[in-house]
Amino acid sequence: RTHHETMVLCKALPLLSLIIFILPVVVLTNDEESEKKSEDKLIETLIDVISERVLSPPGIIPSVFPPASNFSTTSHCGVYLAPSTIPGAGLGMFAGKDYKKDDRVTYGDIIIPILELSWHNGDEDFFWLWDEYTWSSGVEENMEAETEKESTVNAASPGIGAALNCLLGQVNIEDTYATCDNAGLHRSKSPGAGALTPYHDRGSVASTDIEEGEELFISYGNPYFRSRSSLYGYVPLEDDFPKADQILYQFHRLHNLVLKYYSTQIAEDLIALIKTNIYTTFPSNEEDIEDEKDEEQKEDEEQKDNKEIVSKHRVFNAVPSTPEEWSAIIPYGTAKRYKSRSIRSKAWLEEHGQCMDNIKNGLSNIPHAGRGAFSSRPLKQGSIIAPAPLIHITNSSQLNMYATTYDEDEGYMVRDVTKPPIHKQLLLNYCYGHEESSILLSPYGVLVNLIN
Repeated sequence: RTHHETMVLCKALPLLSLIIFILPVVVLTNDEESEKKSEDKLIETLIDVISERVLSPPGIIPSVFPPASNFSTTSHCGVYLAPSTIPGAGLGMFAGKDYKKDDRVTYGDIIIPILELSWHNGDEDFFWLWDEYTWSSGVEENMEAETEKESTVNAASPGIGAALNCLLGQVNIEDTYATCDNAGLHRSKSPGAGALTPYHDRGSVASTDIEEGEELFISYGNPYFRSRSSLYGYVPLEDDFPKADQILYQFHRLHNLVLKYYSTQIAEDLIALIKTNIYTTFPSNEEDIEDEKDEEQKEDEEQKDNKEIVSKHRVFNAVPSTPEEWSAIIPYGTAKRYKSRSIRSKAWLEEHGQCMDNIKNGLSNIPHAGRGAFSSRPLKQGSIIAPAPLIHITNSSQLNMYATTYDEDEGYMVRDVTKPPIHKQLLLNYCYGHEESSILLSPYGVLVNLIN
């Protein structure tokens, strides 16, 4: 993937400067101990005035801030965004500290529904990069009711859903179940109602113990890879690793026996023999291999060398190629084949990565804004709050939504293109753009879309 990256910088707030500089003046200009009580009262009154007239001007409904005790006070980053250990995968998320199984890793983020996108675009082919980052509507049960067919609803999950990579066999993250509410906004009275997504709180927990520096992986599910075999190749799926382990352990016993009496070359030949016969041991039954082929393709394949056919077997691709690799992963199994490769040092993450957990979610103090992002630790002026790579949308018109009309010739409802669009996809409210450009930039990353 190609990522354009933007950074959100922390700017000093004049109000905080006011509090910081006014209070010391009050204290330092009154040195007499006898006036200590008056001084304390003055400070208390000043803070009350600032809170009442500046922080909460008339009309603002005070929001529920996350309790200060829940904020992380540690200066150590818990999650980083850095170049992935998977070749060609772009960016990935890494653990900045050790996590035990069931520990919370990231806080809940929003999910944005994308409704009947193909239909609103005339069921035509068009470039839509979000396809590589969207999830099914099942990530939040209420989202399935957005349209008559749940299959026409996609969930843009710009937090962990877009930033986490998947390496089946090394999945160490599970998502938390999202929820649905209006963030306290009245549906008929608040102008903010409908302008923000009601689906939120999709966070993540450790599905196994995670060590510091380890890349974080979530499962995209087998269908994701089955439908992208032409793009990623025939990568091993979740059920393929136990099968590969059977071969691995059988080889290990034979390998030790062979090395007693024969050369290393014979051991390598043994590996080649075992891998060539994987099809006999584990018939493929691969829907994504067979269903997508026409008769001409099948005839061509029958004439191909056996090695080319075997390379499309996912179990084959889970098995290492050399005796050294086979022996090295015996203690861990084939699923953990790339375990050591997926770990980076803390120093490397500090140099090449950016911290992702400087902010937490909560209800905004801005009236009608719904949710917002809050600092989880003290941040200096000019420091990076959060990295926010961008997914580009090539034409803003792709977010147009149309009314329906009955097509007598076709005999069913179609989009009414004789009239202007009646609405836009909600995703538009989470994009950046320019009035003289049709391109939209959609940021992703942990909680970055909650920054108001």
